[in-house]
Amino acid sequence: MANTWIYVAKQRIAELDLAQLFRMVDANLPGFLPPLIPDQLRLGGREEVERILNRVKDSHPEIYHRCIRMLEQLENSPPETK
Repeated sequence: MANTWIYVAKQRIAELDLAQLFRMVDANLPGFLPPLIPDQLRLGGREEVERILNRVKDSHPEIYHRCIRMLEQLENSPPETK
């Protein structure tokens, strides 16, 4: 029970296995994180993006470096015109 979380939403009760959820997030992180970088840069700025990336720096160095390269490309590209 220590690795589960129970919640109630719209008259439903569910139990999540947090260990399984964390494994799923970890397995899908390479696909989920890079597409979020442009919007997070626009909404939160570089400091916020770096804060997020520092959380995965040790556990997922390949994702960290790929996102850092993406961040640098975004910052060095000309601003969009509408």
